[in-house]
Amino acid sequence: MALYREALRESRGNSRRSDAAQLMGQSGNKDFLPDLIGALDVEDDKFVLTSAATALGKFGDRKAIPSLKKHRDHSYSRLRLAVEQTLVQCGETIDVQRIQTMIRSTDSTWHFAAHFVTEHGGEAAARILAECLDFDHPEAGVDQSNAHANPAYRNATLLMYLAQAGGPRHDYLQIRNRPATAAETEANRKILRERRERAEGDGPWGQRGSHWGSGVFPMSPWSPDF
Repeated sequence: MALYREALRESRGNSRRSDAAQLMGQSGNKDFLPDLIGALDVEDDKFVLTSAATALGKFGDRKAIPSLKKHRDHSYSRLRLAVEQTLVQCGETIDVQRIQTMIRSTDSTWHFAAHFVTEHGGEAAARILAECLDFDHPEAGVDQSNAHANPAYRNATLLMYLAQAGGPRHDYLQIRNRPATAAETEANRKILRERRERAEGDGPWGQRGSHWGSGVFPMSPWSPDF
């Protein structure tokens, strides 16, 4: 225990502090709770903060909530997502607007946020994902240099997760090695049009997605794997 605590307070570099936070969480020893919460209060390194926030999720102790919430608007997207995840593990509800903001971002973390909703968004998951589709960009071509920010890749991925959350399955086109044809773009446009009409009409969203709540919803604990 003393070795972990000493490493968490190490002033040289961030790797030892980050590793110490992770090991504290993996240990399952609640005696480390004050150390991890304290790290959130005094640490300024984004990687160490992310490790501490994730480690606190292993305990699910509500005493961590005030310190976690201080970092909800941090500039580092991985930290923001870790905070939301751990707040859930501590028994909090998640603000849908925050999660959708993450999913709509061009940062690669949007993919993990979408997975988060798919696995643990309950009945609201399909609608949350559908509302993040880029309805105005049905293009089928994928820019390999920045696929994460490409509308075709994003829409195809969100539709895949939407199906996993209980929504309908679609063969959304992603053309990577040549220019997309007008017919291929039109096929994607038709799929997006159907999704938009269903969203606007509040139609059925499948077994898990048939109801839409008021803006926050409870999620079950999850453990990220990234």
